[in-house]
Amino acid sequence: MNFILLLFLISLLDVTAVIMARYYVEKNKKWILWSSLFFFASSAYVYVQLMAFRSTAVINILAAAASTIFVTFFYFMIFKERITRGQWAGIGVA
Repeated sequence: MNFILLLFLISLLDVTAVIMARYYVEKNKKWILWSSLFFFASSAYVYVQLMAFRSTAVINILAAAASTIFVTFFYFMIFKERITRGQWAGIGVA
């Protein structure tokens, strides 16, 4: 798999894990928690696969920036949360 595809996949896994964690807090169902943990673990596996392409520092920066942008966007779309000025600034920095 190429670098961009893996970077997109790690962001997608992070977003899914965070959304599942949010649903667990709201619904308090154990299977949702286990699903969230599975997606976080899958994200870690993809992170290790990304290390074959670039240095850890580059991967960490790109993965964190992409995940920040995607998580904020999906929280806005799914949970109708308002994006604050500080969050917009963080997205801009990312």
